[in-house]
Amino acid sequence: MIICTTCCHLKTANVPGRALNRVVVLVHSGPKTMFTDAEFRIHTRFRLGLETNSLEVCPHISAEGIQCDAVCDRWGYHLQQCPSGGGYFVGHDTVCAEVADLAGGDERIPGVVVDWKAQVDAWPRTTRGYEADVGLYHIPGERDIYLDAVLSLPNPRTYPGCENKAGKVAELWARRKNAEHPVFDRQTGRRLQPFDFCALAFERHGFIAKETKSFIQKLARIKAAHYELDPSEEIRKWYTVISCCIQRANARILCGDPTPSRRRAPPRSLLAGPHDLALCGS
Repeated sequence: MIICTTCCHLKTANVPGRALNRVVVLVHSGPKTMFTDAEFRIHTRFRLGLETNSLEVCPHISAEGIQCDAVCDRWGYHLQQCPSGGGYFVGHDTVCAEVADLAGGDERIPGVVVDWKAQVDAWPRTTRGYEADVGLYHIPGERDIYLDAVLSLPNPRTYPGCENKAGKVAELWARRKNAEHPVFDRQTGRRLQPFDFCALAFERHGFIAKETKSFIQKLARIKAAHYELDPSEEIRKWYTVISCCIQRANARILCGDPTPSRRRAPPRSLLAGPHDLALCGS
């Protein structure tokens, strides 16, 4: 393990060795980038491909209240991909809330309004109705934009070839999300909607899709311009906060929390006017 005491951001460092080619370098700079000792240890083991748990049966509970009875592997792959959804929603909703907080929380981009689980009639769904994960409105100089997120675990058994190309799974899911949320006509390229869409596609080991990266950079630059901040520092802050959020979610899942997959509304204390803003205080 390498701890950097001069930086306040998350990065990776190359080290020699066949099984280990990167290690986490982290020093917290605030509540959103802090880890407990247990969270840091278990996530580091996950990143290094070591055993993370000794659970015999998956503790996740489905939306119907049925507990998953699958046998857990010691490396946490089932926990991170459990079909019951417990582990999936821990990461998914937490990351969505963190992005919403960065854009429209206490230190929001001026004027931005956040809508949690926004209803969008343009995209009918059979499972969850007309819904996006997050809506961002009144962004200075930009169209309103809807976000839909996915937090995936690259596993060669599920995604053949992903071990040969970094970020392959994130890019795959970004394409799928855009296909589910069309803004332009696929044949003519004509705009169909007055708003934009962006896929928030992350991998649990840290890689993100190119369009997600561009979206983060754009919003961070808008915020930096208003407050006269260094754009590169603000971009780094957004990357750091989101990365740490994903890692804390990984750690919580790997600890075996019996988290249900039912999506619950954010606490009433976090509601902002007519729009539901889920803040991730971390």
